[in-house]
Amino acid sequence: MTMETETTGSDERNYRSGGNERERLEVTSGQVIIADQFILANPLLRELNADQVKNKLVDFGAVSATLENGTYSVLRNPYDKKVLIAPVGSVTDDFTFTAEDFSLVGQVEVDTRCLIVFDTSLLSDPTFFADYRKHWSEGVDGQKNSRDLIRAKGGAVRYGFSRQFEKLSVGVDKSTNERLGIWG
Repeated sequence: MTMETETTGSDERNYRSGGNERERLEVTSGQVIIADQFILANPLLRELNADQVKNKLVDFGAVSATLENGTYSVLRNPYDKKVLIAPVGSVTDDFTFTAEDFSLVGQVEVDTRCLIVFDTSLLSDPTFFADYRKHWSEGVDGQKNSRDLIRAKGGAVRYGFSRQFEKLSVGVDKSTNERLGIWG
């Protein structure tokens, strides 16, 4: 499988450029959540246990998906409006994907332009929720700190593709079941 690139003059744009190699996801439970960054700060989640929170996140527009335990790169191609979550080192410079390569598992609703991806094990960490909400309530700098907390806990943060509300499709790779694709 090759990765789509867009060439404009001598500027090759693909999934392996633009800082993509730094964004990582640690999967330890075999399940991940893909959601808008605000969703974890929602006050309606305060009194719920981990299973209830997972169900409520999906009700609020998040997607739950299965991935094997391991470390993944979260690669974004803004020119193709796609994100690929793949095992570290498994994506070549010429990798491409189309929606037809993936089985749809849901659509994530992104309202704040920023997408978070994290292992569901974080839902059982009460200090994580408290810290995330505390940072979020501190305004713009606090929101950055919330995103940094996601990363510090093994999650990933990526921008969506529009400053407006968008629904992005999420699918699992039909051939390997080891990659997730997100597309607009």
